[in-house]
Amino acid sequence: MATTDRIEEALAALALQDAPNYKRTAKEYGVCRTVLSRRHKGLCKSIQEAREFQQLLSSQQQITLINYINELSEAGIPPTPAMVRVFAFEICQKWPGNHWVERFVKTHQNILKSAYLQGFDLKRKRADNYYMIKKYFELVFILVLLWFRANNTNR
Repeated sequence: MATTDRIEEALAALALQDAPNYKRTAKEYGVCRTVLSRRHKGLCKSIQEAREFQQLLSSQQQITLINYINELSEAGIPPTPAMVRVFAFEICQKWPGNHWVERFVKTHQNILKSAYLQGFDLKRKRADNYYMIKKYFELVFILVLLWFRANNTNR
């Protein structure tokens, strides 16, 4: 069980107590006593709640953007990273950073359906190089010629 889940359970247990016993509850749930007491008193927030204020889009706005990207992709109009950046600006009225779309796509890659946003596989890009393919077939041609010469001279 994750630490955040244990803290949430410990906070629920503290809410049921008349006089909160932080030390015993922290030991019972295997969490830090000071974190538990500070969270219970409202002096600090969970990591997810703290990150919410640092993010460009709130959780609900992110879900809205993901749904819009998926709708466009299903309609046959997959958005480019530049389009996603404009969509984010329209939602929050702040321009995302240069690499914001990359991080957003990486975070939500299991949910997004757009092929344009996934990027290229570098190995496939190198394999599709015209000069490399031409060089490969030239080598195959030379090997075939050598094989024919070797087989024809033995007869």
